[in-house]
Amino acid sequence: LDELAPDARQRLSLAEERDRALAALKELEFDHRTGKVSDDDYRAQVGPLRRAAAEALRALEAREHAPHGR
Repeated sequence: LDELAPDARQRLSLAEERDRALAALKELEFDHRTGKVSDDDYRAQVGPLRRAAAEALRALEAREHAPHGR
């Protein structure tokens, strides 16, 4: 990672952030379906996780559409 350009490191960091949020959402959905997470806890957790995933996706998309990939 130290050999990556700053722009590439930032893109990688955003992709990892997106992946963590999506994995957490998937796990939360599974735990809710199997009864490990109550409806109230699910509702409290799902919104922030969706926002985190959406923010990372928007940031990645903005970098893709910016001049020179920045």
